[in-house]
Amino acid sequence: MKRKLGKVVAVAISAVFCVFFMLAGMALLWMNRTWGALTTEEFFYTISTAGTGTSKSMVLSYTRFSLIAAIPLLILLIVGFAYLWKKKKPFRIFALTLPLVTLIFLGIAGWASWQKLGVSDYLYNQGLIGGNGAGNAGVAGSGANSEDSGSSSDVASSFIDANYVDPATVDLQFPEKKRNLIYIFIESMEVTSMDEANGGALSVNTIPELTNLARENETFSGTTVSAPPTLENAPIVGGFSALGSTWTVGAMFAQSSGLPLLLPFQNNGMSDQDTFLPGATLIGDILEEEGYTQQIIFGSDKAFGGRDNMYRDHGNFDIHDYYWAIDNGKIPKDYYVWWGFEDSKMFDFAKEDLAALSKSDEPFNYTLLTADTHFVGGYLCPDCPDTFEDQYANVMACSSKKVSSFVEWLKKQDFYENTTIVLAGDHPTMDGEYFHIDESYDRRVYFTIINGAATPEITEKRDYSTMDIFPTTLASLGVTIPGDRLGLGTNLYGTKKTLLEEYGEEELDIKLAVKSNLMTEMTKDIDIEKVQPDYTIDFQEKNEETGGYPYIITAVAKREYGTFVLKVWNSDESEDTAVEYIPEKTAGEMPEEEIYSTELNINRHGNKAGLYEIDLIWRDRDGEDKLISSTFVMLE
Repeated sequence: MKRKLGKVVAVAISAVFCVFFMLAGMALLWMNRTWGALTTEEFFYTISTAGTGTSKSMVLSYTRFSLIAAIPLLILLIVGFAYLWKKKKPFRIFALTLPLVTLIFLGIAGWASWQKLGVSDYLYNQGLIGGNGAGNAGVAGSGANSEDSGSSSDVASSFIDANYVDPATVDLQFPEKKRNLIYIFIESMEVTSMDEANGGALSVNTIPELTNLARENETFSGTTVSAPPTLENAPIVGGFSALGSTWTVGAMFAQSSGLPLLLPFQNNGMSDQDTFLPGATLIGDILEEEGYTQQIIFGSDKAFGGRDNMYRDHGNFDIHDYYWAIDNGKIPKDYYVWWGFEDSKMFDFAKEDLAALSKSDEPFNYTLLTADTHFVGGYLCPDCPDTFEDQYANVMACSSKKVSSFVEWLKKQDFYENTTIVLAGDHPTMDGEYFHIDESYDRRVYFTIINGAATPEITEKRDYSTMDIFPTTLASLGVTIPGDRLGLGTNLYGTKKTLLEEYGEEELDIKLAVKSNLMTEMTKDIDIEKVQPDYTIDFQEKNEETGGYPYIITAVAKREYGTFVLKVWNSDESEDTAVEYIPEKTAGEMPEEEIYSTELNINRHGNKAGLYEIDLIWRDRDGEDKLISSTFVMLE
C-alpha cells in the first residue's frame, strides 16, 4: 500500500513540474510571438498593467497557444505512467526524466527571451547588477563617454549627459526669409511596407505613392531619381526608432527634441501631468522665438499621452483635435469613428487651416498626425482599396494615397515655394501579427523631406535614428546649425556622424537605457501620484451560469456627472454597429469609490467566438462621449 501511495505521489509531483515548466516555457514563446519587437521596459510595463483589462484578454490568447504543447504533454504523462506502472526502474527513469526535459525546455526559452529582451543590460543600466552580468551589459560602461570606475549608476550618468547639446545654447542662424514648415506624422508607417526592390520587406509594395515621394525627394539613403530602384542601388533605409521613441508621444518628442522620452512610469502617463518636461527645448520653442505661428491637428483627444501639454508648453501651438472639430461645427456632436474623426476629414480641415495661415505675413509651422493606420488592423474608410487580403495592408495603401494626394495639393498652393514638407512615420507598427518577415530584417520608420532648403554634403547612405530628424528638419528650413548637433540628434545634411553611425542600434539603445542626470533633472517636476489611474478594470473569467464575462470598473468618484459605457464589437461587426453595454453603478467599499459592473455575452453578437474590441467610454450628462481606453479580449 505504501509503495502504491509513493508511486501516486511521484506521478503527481512529476506531472505538476512537467506541466508548470512546459506552460512557463510556452508563455515565453507566446510572448515573443505576440510582440515581436518587445523590449525589457515594455515587458515590465505590460506586466505592471495587468489591472487594465488587457492582461486577462491576453491570458485567453496564451491559453489557446499553450494547448499546442499542454495537450500532447498530458497524453504522454497519462499513457507513459499507465504503461510503466508495473515496471519499477523504467517508471522511476520516466518520472525523473520528463520533468528534466521540460525544465531544459523552459531554460532554453528563458535564456532566449532574456537575451532578446536584453534583461542583463536593463538591470545593469538601472544599477541593479554589476558590470559582470551576462549579455552586453559591459558595453554600457565602455567607450570614450564612460567612466572607468565607480558604481553602475555612476557610469550610467555619462552617455546622454556627455553627448547632449542644449539647443537653447546654440546660435542658430535662420535665413532672412523664413520658410514655412509642414510636418506630417504618419502613424505606424514603416519602410518595411515597401517591396524588397525599394528596401522594404514585402513582395508587393503596399505604399507605392509614399515610395515614389521618397525616391523623388530626400531620404538620406543615397538614392537618386535617375537610378533604377534596386537592392544593389541604394534601397530606402528610413529612421531607427531608438529606446524612448517607440510609441506615438515618445516618437513626436524624439523627433521634436532630439531626446528619448524616458519616463518613470508607463508610456502615456503624461496625460495626467500639468506640464511636459519644461526643461527640454523642442522645435516648437525655437520656431516660436523666431516668430512662427504654430498649429497642430489630429483626429483624437489632444490630452491623450500629454500631447496638449507638450505642444502648449513648447511652442504655444493652436491645437485642433476631436473636440475642437465638434466645438467649431466641423463634425456633429455625436460623430465618433476610430479615435475621433478619420484622416480624410483631417486632411480637409488641414487645407482650410493652411489657407488661413498662408494669408499672414508671418511664417507658419503646421503639424499633422494621422491615425487610420494605428494597430490593430487600422481604420478601413470608404475610400480604402480592397487590393490585399489583409485589412491592415489595405489601410496602409489607403494612407499612402491620402498623404500623397495631400502633398500634391500642397504643391499647387502659392505658399509651397517657400515651404518645407516633412513626412515621417512616428514608430514601427505595434501589430505583431502584420509583418511575417525574416527577423533579421531591420525595420525602420518612413522619413522624407520635400522641398528642403539644403543639400546633403554626404551623398552616401546615412544611418540615423528618429532623434536626428530634429536638427535635420531645422536645416531643411535653411537654418545654419554650428556643430551640426542638437539634443542627441545630428544634422543629416552635414558631415558629422550620427550616434547611430558611431555605436550601432544595440549599443545605442543600451547607452540610452542608462540612468541620466540630465533626464532625471528634466523629469523632476513629474508628479508620480497623478499618474495613478482613477479607475481599474477587472475582466473576469466566464460565468458558466449566465454565459457572460463579468466586466467590472472600480472608479474614484472624482468625475463630473455621467457614466461609463462599453462599446463592443467583433470582426463581423464594426464600430458603427457595436453593441453598447451600460454598466450598473453601485457604491464601493471605500467612500470615494464607485463600482460599475456588466457582463459581456456573445449571445448579443450572433454567438460568434473570437477576438472582440472593447472601447471604454465616459459619457457625460450631455450625452457626449470621451474615449478612455481600447483593448481586445477573447470571448468564447
